[in-house]
Amino acid sequence: LIVPGEADNLKITTPEDLARLAALEESAFSARAFAPRRFRPEPRAAEGPPEIPQLPDFSERIAPRAQNCVPQTPCTGLGYDVHRYVEEGAPKARPMKLGGVPIPGAPYIEAHSDGDVLLHALMDAILGCLGAGDIGGLFPDTDERFAGMDSALLLSEVMALADKAGLVLTHVDVTVIAQVPKISPHRELMRKNLCALLHLDSASVNVKATTEERLGFTGRKEGIKAVAVVSALK
Repeated sequence: LIVPGEADNLKITTPEDLARLAALEESAFSARAFAPRRFRPEPRAAEGPPEIPQLPDFSERIAPRAQNCVPQTPCTGLGYDVHRYVEEGAPKARPMKLGGVPIPGAPYIEAHSDGDVLLHALMDAILGCLGAGDIGGLFPDTDERFAGMDSALLLSEVMALADKAGLVLTHVDVTVIAQVPKISPHRELMRKNLCALLHLDSASVNVKATTEERLGFTGRKEGIKAVAVVSALK
């Protein structure tokens, strides 16, 4: 039986193998660029190019970082978001997405945008690092331009603000809290998608899930919530 493998998946047999592994780890760490990285959306399979509405210009909210100024001040942002479960066909009912990943068979979400509770919490955490308010201030649910909008597109706007300010994300830790659906089958794909959206390596992004032991609104299967913690340099 032959299964596909990876060249970096080394077998440790001799002291020389350990030395090779240490050299690879050192090389991978030194290759990380601690410099502002501009968001680039993932390629998406679609019948045609998506229709992207004209978004407001939020750049005036952020003062640009002076040239040749290296980010060095650690900061932490906390984000939290909640969405209610509704029946399919209800007003503002959206199919569940978490971290940009569709969750088949999950309850529908009541939301103005696409209702991605994980990305909403993540955006608020990034804005917390910037001292720039929250996503309700940038993308109000009274603005029809954001109705049903892909939250990954909204995240791109937040990342553009971070880029302008010279904010460098170093680590992201997110937790989804829900009784249903079961998150574990989708967790790794969510983590990989966040790595791509944020331009961070896999060691810098963690996705967790938990229930509240059938307590509260999540325990009654009435909704879902997410918490995000972002570490950065500015």
